[in-house]
Amino acid sequence: MTEEPRWLHIGIDDEQAIRLLEELAKDGKLRQRLEENPRRVLLRRFRIDFPAAPATVKLPPPEMIADYANELRKKQPFGRDFTLPHGIVLLWIAHGNGVHPPSPGDAAAAD
Repeated sequence: MTEEPRWLHIGIDDEQAIRLLEELAKDGKLRQRLEENPRRVLLRRFRIDFPAAPATVKLPPPEMIADYANELRKKQPFGRDFTLPHGIVLLWIAHGNGVHPPSPGDAAAAD
């Protein structure tokens, strides 16, 4: 059996991603479903297809998720020009990461 490709498809725009983050911060049942079956919930509810999703995840606290949504509504999220699609931020959080998503400048600095 061959592995699925490590690709990602995000079928939402920035505003939808923010609204989904806000919902994820408020809806404990949605958070639980996402933690228990990330790929299925990401695809069905968030319109993010992530074949390499882990079997389970541990999400950041609801307050932190709400902070991300609030930050993304600012003119300069995370204190800088922000060109990263907000759907990536949604995936970053939904994948169980508890740190700020990487900025485009961070990738250049790592090279």
